[in-house]
Amino acid sequence: MPKFKHDCKGCSFVGTDSQGKDWYLHGTNDQCRTIVRRLSNHPEDYQSVTIGETVKITNLEVTALRMGFQLNDRELIRYGQKFVQDAASWKSVKESRESWLDWNDESLFSNCSLQS
Repeated sequence: MPKFKHDCKGCSFVGTDSQGKDWYLHGTNDQCRTIVRRLSNHPEDYQSVTIGETVKITNLEVTALRMGFQLNDRELIRYGQKFVQDAASWKSVKESRESWLDWNDESLFSNCSLQS
């Protein structure tokens, strides 16, 4: 049973966490789903994120995953696509804050021609 009022007809109540906040899932498996964390009865007092909308996973998504939330295949594909698009858009290794390449490997971009 939800602790706080949430009047969105598209949301399904998932549960209440150990901090007393209600969790909802908006959408279905064949849509872009949104995680909603309701903090109180005030209409504006909530956190939400559309799953797989950003390259870097948000804290809200991480929290939901650690509580056992399962991503569907579509969401996993969206994360992968966004990650690949972001990595391919780097103009240099230095541009990437979380690069796994050494900055000294900058020449890899100019000396290599990959054929698909």
